[in-house]
Amino acid sequence: ITINETQYGSISIDPIATTNVVAGTEVTFTASPSEGYVFDKWTDGLSGTVNPTTMTVTNNITVGATFKKAPYTVTLISSPSTGGSITGKIGDSEVLTNLEGTKIITLTASANTGYRFKEWQVTGNANIVSATSAVTEATVTDACTITAVFEEIPKVAANVTLSGNATAIKNDTVTYTATVTSATDGADLQYEFSVNDVVKQSASSDSTFA
Repeated sequence: ITINETQYGSISIDPIATTNVVAGTEVTFTASPSEGYVFDKWTDGLSGTVNPTTMTVTNNITVGATFKKAPYTVTLISSPSTGGSITGKIGDSEVLTNLEGTKIITLTASANTGYRFKEWQVTGNANIVSATSAVTEATVTDACTITAVFEEIPKVAANVTLSGNATAIKNDTVTYTATVTSATDGADLQYEFSVNDVVKQSASSDSTFA
């Protein structure tokens, strides 16, 4: 019996270490993959995908096996968890488990009110096209964790003028518009309107309250 040397794994035989056997001997072959790989199929004098496999040896035989990378999972995390949400799609599918080979994942980070997207962080093997874009792509070949990092939007000093209905009767709908005339940071302004001492947040300067 000749064992063909193979990548990413090894082959053992039982009876142990027996390479010379009498014709008619029953021999069991076991393929053991290296870490991160799985058994694929038998080659040379054997065929099929059953592992271990047993055969009766009647003449000289060479046995080989092939191995392939184990299926992997891509994990998506939002940090902090209250900062927003993250989705990942391969085509139209959001299934990121039991992946094989190279995959391209479309990533979308959506910030919650009071937060903004900051960056992508990766643990493992993934190539992000743009680490600072909320919508981007990642090329993955193995198990990894992709984190969408959010940060709180700081409250900034600003000069605001408020315009709207001067008077209203009960149950009327009143629209107020906040106009920022100057601010230390106008890129990601959030607005807060206080209605009867209840603060209501809005991403828009135009807010309607009943």
